[in-house]
Amino acid sequence: MKYAIWMLLCGVVVVLGGAALGDKSDPGPDGGSVDAILRLPKMEANGRLGLLEELTKARHNRQEGLIRLLESDVPNEIKCDIAYLLGLDRMEQSVEKLSNVITLEKDQSELDKRLPLYGRYPAVQALIRIGNPAVRRMVANIESSDSEKTRELSALVVRQIEGAEIGKIVLEKAMEKQTDDKKRGRLKAAIEGMK
Repeated sequence: MKYAIWMLLCGVVVVLGGAALGDKSDPGPDGGSVDAILRLPKMEANGRLGLLEELTKARHNRQEGLIRLLESDVPNEIKCDIAYLLGLDRMEQSVEKLSNVITLEKDQSELDKRLPLYGRYPAVQALIRIGNPAVRRMVANIESSDSEKTRELSALVVRQIEGAEIGKIVLEKAMEKQTDDKKRGRLKAAIEGMK
């Protein structure tokens, strides 16, 4: 069942991208036509610009579709796959939605053990892969979440993106600006956890 839904997801991504290009030949993993992309060096400036615009539009449509699926009531295993795809493409517009499901946990099925695409917390991996655009949202998670797991995973993302030293400085700066004692306490705990 999971494999079938995964293939469906990939198919939707490829069809959306191919349709945006108007080229049905050999769709590539980025949603664009491999043939169209390979013709890029031979194109005139206007043709290249048009192709770049279409690829950008296809990427945007793919991102929007994946975010909608992430917000829907699909099973968690599918949400894990979606988080993986959002991170794979470093879709920074998905940072807020990924941060909302940061504790989403992958089920350790036999298939996953044989063919691991992502680890236990795919939204964490996606946010790390997205990089700096995720840091501010992770600081907000640490400050405002009542979930200890959410705060712990958000601090992990900051540490992985910035490194331990800079991550600590980022959280210290946020703590200096924070006037709410509860939020300051959460930031302090996250800083202590980085030691």
